Amino acid sequence: MRSFSLASPALNKGLGGPATSELALAIPTPTLPLAAIATQPFAQTLKVLTLTGRRNDPSFSIPSVHAIHLPCLEELSLENCNLGDSVPVSHVGDNEDDFNRTSEPLLPLIARLFPSLRTLDLSYNALTSAALTKDALSSLILADPPGEQEGEQTLRKGLRHLSLRGNRLNELDGFQQLAERFRGNRDVPEWKLEELDLRDNEIGKLPPELGMLPLDVFLVDGNTFRVPPRRVWEREGTKGLLSWLRGRME
Repeated sequence: MRSFSLASPALNKGLGGPATSELALAIPTPTLPLAAIATQPFAQTLKVLTLTGRRNDPSFSIPSVHAIHLPCLEELSLENCNLGDSVPVSHVGDNEDDFNRTSEPLLPLIARLFPSLRTLDLSYNALTSAALTKDALSSLILADPPGEQEGEQTLRKGLRHLSLRGNRLNELDGFQQLAERFRGNRDVPEWKLEELDLRDNEIGKLPPELGMLPLDVFLVDGNTFRVPPRRVWEREGTKGLLSWLRGRME
């Protein structure tokens, strides 16, 4: 099979089909039950994992063995999961009663667990700008340079699409510092990002340095800044917005 869902099906009464119990599939409660997913026969080839709306237990459950458990995962959606800057993590051993619980920064944790990610959707969570440090963004977005692989470590491929829509971001200092890599028209081969969605946050200022980022799609609607005005990107799109920002650099 190319895809399937483990979401609890709605009751089929009145639709001519047999009634299906909501408890037919006992899915672990953590937002990311990686410890359970990693044991499935499809884990080594899984490419897309959608965990939208899993808010009851905003935590991760991961195997205590340090390894890349979903080596081919390219797309991860954690939309509307009530995740903050850090996330409670249960490290589960072979014995179900053998686990310890810690708290880890969300972005570096995702980067470590899923080095093959190309698309990450963290829309409508509770992330603040404090999570978007230069180091955290670098570990999440940038690819590893060729030749850095050691042992069984999997090289990071680098994100192409990142959505942070509808969080609690109020400034972009981390992105601004990361953009400095491109000053002087320098080439940054580790940068693969094509689309960045920052809509519906509380961003009060767009740093001019963001104009140096080589983005195909840069979405900023629904924030609190007034400069540049909406007409800049409504008329000329992403290219016009990035050009406008570059023109304001000192």
